[in-house]
Amino acid sequence: MRKSVVIEKQVILCTVSSGSLHTLRGLGFFPDMVIVDEAAQAMECATWVPLLQAPRCVLAGDHCQLPTVLHSSEATSQGLGASLLETLDKEFGSVVKHFLSVQHRMNEKIMRWSADYFYESKLQAHRSVAGISLSDISAISGSDLMNEPLLMIDTHSESRQRGFNLSIERIHQQSYRNYGEAEIVCAYVQLLMRMGVRQCDIGVISPYFAQVELLRKTLGEEIVNTVDGFQGQQREVIVMSLVRNNYEGRIGFLSDARRLNVAVTRARRQFLLVGSSSMMRHAEHLRSLLECIRTVGKVLRPDQLTFLSVDAQGIGQDVPGRQSTHDMNRIASDDCSSEVSSFCSD
Repeated sequence: MRKSVVIEKQVILCTVSSGSLHTLRGLGFFPDMVIVDEAAQAMECATWVPLLQAPRCVLAGDHCQLPTVLHSSEATSQGLGASLLETLDKEFGSVVKHFLSVQHRMNEKIMRWSADYFYESKLQAHRSVAGISLSDISAISGSDLMNEPLLMIDTHSESRQRGFNLSIERIHQQSYRNYGEAEIVCAYVQLLMRMGVRQCDIGVISPYFAQVELLRKTLGEEIVNTVDGFQGQQREVIVMSLVRNNYEGRIGFLSDARRLNVAVTRARRQFLLVGSSSMMRHAEHLRSLLECIRTVGKVLRPDQLTFLSVDAQGIGQDVPGRQSTHDMNRIASDDCSSEVSSFCSD
């Protein structure tokens, strides 16, 4: 890096954890202001490094979404996962905070739960996105149920409904799977594509990597990821599999409300939640989302899924090596024979 180049530039981009800041200072670059983007994902101790390089600073981010990932439980218990953005908000609130109250991403119905639960109902949808729907970009009609921006398919019942195996969660390699939810998700994604929604406009997410692996066998890696892996992205449609469904009411990763906030707000025109309403009653944020969907969206039982009357065997047939939902049933049956009785951690 040449000193002459550095001196000529008014704006320089780098990461907070790189040694570039010290190098730049040594080359005579003394900024008037430092701006830290996605500041909620940086540890407080890491954020102080760039902040000390300038007399003024701006932290941009949302501490109501997922923070930085710590691999040490001791570090987490000592509070090292907290961001400076969160600390400043707790200590000084509106004195140092400016809230961007208009969002330009999603339909107002999708936004409603996050706005009420996290942002004191101050968040509003810009008029350019407030009424966007799937009918704008597909063959789905404006009156079709599939055009509803906020949907839930409630898998509370464990019986077989319309060919879908609504099973409870199953342990798989220190994670969790739910084959019944996977069948519904795959069938719905197939139907979306048949109705003209492009594959690149669909995102399928789950909190559990075992469920992600299962869904990728049919849908491929391009559109399926964990909630954490989707942070910072957006899709026209987000289909989320909750996975957890047990008699003890254990919800694991779902206990973090910020993870659910990230999941819901990835969607622009539709958010479809596949999960058990009985499990959602075990946490305040899950209960509030369920109530929001019931109020401004639609909650359906599996036996009401007339719009999912598709040939499940055709799912993934254009991609060699991917498994159909019939294969999932077979895998699920095999899995039952080797299922362990103990439960793993989150």
